[in-house]
Amino acid sequence: MAKLKFGVIGVGGMGNLHLSNLKALSEVEVVAISDINEARLAEIGEKYNIPKCFTDYRKLLESGVDAVVVATPPFAHRNPVVEALERGIHVFLEKPMAANLKDAEEMYNAAIRSSAFLMVGYCLRFHDLYEWIKEQSETRLGEPVNLAHVAFGSIPAHTWLLKKELSGGMLNENGVHVLYVMYWYAGKFKRVQALSKTLNNDISIEDNIAFQALHEKGAFSSFIQSWSCTHPYRSWAMCFENGTITFDGYLGGEVKLSARDGNKVETKIFEMEWQNMYRREIEHFVHSIMRGEKPVINEVDGLEIQKAVDAAYRSAETGQAVEL
Repeated sequence: MAKLKFGVIGVGGMGNLHLSNLKALSEVEVVAISDINEARLAEIGEKYNIPKCFTDYRKLLESGVDAVVVATPPFAHRNPVVEALERGIHVFLEKPMAANLKDAEEMYNAAIRSSAFLMVGYCLRFHDLYEWIKEQSETRLGEPVNLAHVAFGSIPAHTWLLKKELSGGMLNENGVHVLYVMYWYAGKFKRVQALSKTLNNDISIEDNIAFQALHEKGAFSSFIQSWSCTHPYRSWAMCFENGTITFDGYLGGEVKLSARDGNKVETKIFEMEWQNMYRREIEHFVHSIMRGEKPVINEVDGLEIQKAVDAAYRSAETGQAVEL
């Protein structure tokens, strides 16, 4: 079978990571990259020996690629994604789907019309820890009842993240990882309520948010996030019908599980690991194309998360719960 010809649009931090993972796959040939930063484009092109390097993504789409990774900032997702799908080019889109709901809806509609696949990169779906929790829910603990996460941190180094028009906001650009886990475990969001505020100066996004949601199947979830803290802290607490899982951290640590049918608290150690989930999500995308099967995270899931984010921002603005 001929190799899939890939292009990468946006070769900054995440684009560079995805490019590296694509280059490691025997089924793939990376034939083109695109970036508006000419110095970075030249550097990455030389590093990975990429034959075609463009400052205009449209030229990349015209270069004969079968699939692309779009890893630009959220405000620049819509156009390359829509144009690629209209050409029948498969798209792996780095999360979030968009900077706003309108753009996400346009990409969703383009994916529905297209014969090509759209996958949104919610990487925790491919992390051992979160897969294990999902398995425990399905085999031992039953349906989620109450999911809660706290993510306290500080302002990130990338200044574009702090501009609402570029990133869409803290929850939109970063917190969606947690919202996806809640959606994956507990199902579609039905009602969302949120509070937000901004403590740091010279930024146009929220740096604190309290998110609460009711899911269609009856579970509820809450997420407290801050980028204005003086030291970091993260934790999960998950109550299921037949047991509980808790741990301090995000991508690893000591996870505690107790079942309702026994008093013993079990512990399991997950190493702090993040590289493998990115390799696995790209492998899944490639294999989905080769098998002709829709990726497990697609335009439907991307739009559902975008709707929840949009509802949270509207609720924070109006002080009212928003029905989805």
